[in-house]
Amino acid sequence: MRQLAIMYERISLGDNKFAFKPIRTIEGKYNERTDTFTTLKDKTYSSCSYYDENQKDHIRVFGNVEDIKDVQDYYDDCNSNSVLKKSFLDDFSEAFILGVYDRKKQEIVMGDKYKDEILFEAETDEEEDVVVKTASKPQPKAETKPDPSANKDIDLAKLRKEVLSVVKGQDEAVRKITLQLAKNYKYASADIKNHIIIAGPSGTGKTEIVTIIKDIIGVPCVKVDATSFTKEGYMGSDVDEMLISLINECNGDIKKAENGILIIDEIDKKAATGDPNETISSKDVQSSLLKILGRSEIEVDIGTSYSPRKVKFDTSKLTVIVLGAFADMLEKLDFTNNKNGIGFGSNMNDTQTTKKHYQLQKEDFIKYGGMIPELMGRIPCMVATRELLTETLEDIIVNGKKSEFIKNLQPFKDEGIDVQYDEEFIHGLALLAKKMGVGARGIADAVNYVLTEAQEECFVEEKPKVIRLTKHTIEDNTKYEKE
Repeated sequence: MRQLAIMYERISLGDNKFAFKPIRTIEGKYNERTDTFTTLKDKTYSSCSYYDENQKDHIRVFGNVEDIKDVQDYYDDCNSNSVLKKSFLDDFSEAFILGVYDRKKQEIVMGDKYKDEILFEAETDEEEDVVVKTASKPQPKAETKPDPSANKDIDLAKLRKEVLSVVKGQDEAVRKITLQLAKNYKYASADIKNHIIIAGPSGTGKTEIVTIIKDIIGVPCVKVDATSFTKEGYMGSDVDEMLISLINECNGDIKKAENGILIIDEIDKKAATGDPNETISSKDVQSSLLKILGRSEIEVDIGTSYSPRKVKFDTSKLTVIVLGAFADMLEKLDFTNNKNGIGFGSNMNDTQTTKKHYQLQKEDFIKYGGMIPELMGRIPCMVATRELLTETLEDIIVNGKKSEFIKNLQPFKDEGIDVQYDEEFIHGLALLAKKMGVGARGIADAVNYVLTEAQEECFVEEKPKVIRLTKHTIEDNTKYEKE
């Protein structure tokens, strides 16, 4: 795998002290055995820590090696290799690294960052693809930012209306989640912030509800997958990286990140089953989450192996929302389909005969969901989303603010083609989406199949004036009428 590194110019400051000036990003391969880095142009450089008294004062060395895939994941908005390299360099280009030669170790030990406006001049180099100006000029004072924890003016009724225009069939879940998040951010100074756990099948709007709310309220939010995390010290990511993801989302603004929302998905995949072979990947991960769910300061390292940088993260203002399907738990509690037609999404006359007023309890998640008592003790707000009925899917298809069907009719409209359909067609489309078994996500797949052949008409020379979609189009997408 290729890697990226920062090239430094090493400058002697006397008394065995050195300044390392970041110049550019280089791409190539790091050799751990020889502690060297070879670029794509076959130029090999020594690491920052290597020192030979016979070397000249100003030499080129490398540091901050990272796998290119990790850098791509970190800067996920970079659309080219050159932009990626520039972004990587920008994180190191505002200051020198100070190094001191340790005679006992016979290497240069890297220390703190510092600035020197005289030495820090523009660097132009044609050797690599990316040439970046690393000069640091005095900048005007930044405007004072408002306190991110300040109370926000939130209209609860308006907030719910906006969420329900997109998420259908989840009125009770939306009511609970909007109220809790509105309280969390309107009365942030009152110290009443509570975390939330949401149980429900895939495609029922668990993440979408939170995403809409955070956009309206205006707070940063990141979603992480619980399955990729392990207990500290084991292979895999540890929970501190959840906070680092949120800090990165806020471009390093710790205060802003502290007031954000952290969504932890698929927590049910870390259920404590009692199997000794699964303790590292389940119960211990849940235990590791306790420090994030508590009201304390956590020390997080947001630097690199070459340049560590530890910061304090105050979790008392953070909102954590834990998601999971919890299929077994909801089935045991009759919150899902069964042979008798009881539960959310029952097909018995296509009506709901659910335990509508049942309130989920902590004991439900502990007894049936595999959550540990200590974790549930820190999550007061418990919500269930219901499986979507066919009629709800029909509503999403026709009236949903983000309807995939309506969006896919736009090409016909642009070409002046009138697309006609009836209730029977919409019902068939909803049934096809429901058959996918992924809730509202199945609508996109169903729409893509049904409209694929008809959309060919948008590209022919003699376009029809009318296309009529029927129940037969659902069965065979080549069977549509045109005139």
